[in-house]
Amino acid sequence: MAETIPGARLAVIADGGHSPQFEAPAGWWEAVAGFLDEVAATDPEPSRAASTSS
Repeated sequence: MAETIPGARLAVIADGGHSPQFEAPAGWWEAVAGFLDEVAATDPEPSRAASTSS
């Protein structure tokens, strides 16, 4: 699926099962934090998300 979504990343989390945030929280957080760090480093308007939230 990640191949068909622009900007998507595939993260395979060992022992993640269907709920990796509960079953393998360290691996899940590493994947999420890495993705967010990458997005933050490439976002030309980092304040954009804050200004669009309600």
